[in-house]
Amino acid sequence: MTWFVHRKDDGSIAFLGREAQKGYNEEALADNDPAIVAFFTQSPAQVALATLQANDAQIFRALEVIVDLLLGKNVTAGQPLLVAGDFPQGLRQLYLARKALRAQAGVP
Repeated sequence: MTWFVHRKDDGSIAFLGREAQKGYNEEALADNDPAIVAFFTQSPAQVALATLQANDAQIFRALEVIVDLLLGKNVTAGQPLLVAGDFPQGLRQLYLARKALRAQAGVP
């Protein structure tokens, strides 16, 4: 049977469905395949945690875009809404490190 599967780094199934979705790979798996059985026997807490982890990267990227916009926006007298110094040192270092990693990876 054809499934559309998104797998975790360890190869286990994170999400699956019968219809094509962006980021999902088409796989021919029997309904009694061990990976399918393992997926459907997860507890609700395991499913919720997997969903949360999958969304973390997307949310973090959205926050990066918002911060970039706020750092670049000018209000009266040409002052940005935020300056890097507004952030605690640890957060500022994390933000700048992620921007450097994105640049190294060629990801806008």
